[in-house]
Amino acid sequence: MQTGRFAGKMIVIENLLDEAAYPCQADWYRRKVEAALGSRLDDHYRLWLIDHAMHTTPTVGADDPRPVRTTRVISYQGILQQAIRDLADWVEKGVAPPPSTEYELIEGQVFVPPTAKARRGIQAVVSLTANGGSRAEVAVGETVEFVASVEVPPGAGTIVAAEWDFLGAGDYPVTEPKPQGEGRVLSRTVVRRSYAFDAPGTYFPVLRVTSQRQGDPDTPYGRVFNLGRVRVVVR
Repeated sequence: MQTGRFAGKMIVIENLLDEAAYPCQADWYRRKVEAALGSRLDDHYRLWLIDHAMHTTPTVGADDPRPVRTTRVISYQGILQQAIRDLADWVEKGVAPPPSTEYELIEGQVFVPPTAKARRGIQAVVSLTANGGSRAEVAVGETVEFVASVEVPPGAGTIVAAEWDFLGAGDYPVTEPKPQGEGRVLSRTVVRRSYAFDAPGTYFPVLRVTSQRQGDPDTPYGRVFNLGRVRVVVR
């Protein structure tokens, strides 16, 4: 029986696109823990909701060549790595991890705030537009202006990479220089890029952003991804 009673500390990671363990189930268990711990909830428990992640982390290769696996879904492996580090520091050193993600449960659906400051957790929030909106319609060869606002929640790390995939091929061939932001710790930035499509069709350009707790752009560990995605119709 899942009672919500435990003696240690716990970090729960729930993926908002999880097709096997629905996000509302994480809310159900959080309520069990809250009923058991009361005012001590934040001393023992965290719930981090992860945007653009499914039940399994995506891999692309001969057995699964679909680009949607990397242009629509992120790998959450780095989030798991960071959660283990945070749990160890919490238990062994008394260092509290970043706060739980804020959310609303409405008719079984989980909704998170649109800004990193309000959402909290550990994942950057990426807001991408094409010609000022979530959808743009242009002619072949016409330039599209992409603008992304990127922000990391307080205490969750630093933006270390931003990569574009305009054609949706899953390879992210365009890499931005290290973004420039406000203050010594790069927790917020705006990324701009122009692009012209040379063939008609419907495209889903994506900006993938990476944050890392120590701000290390070279380490393969603890890399936390999120995506911004728009639709461009080329006539």
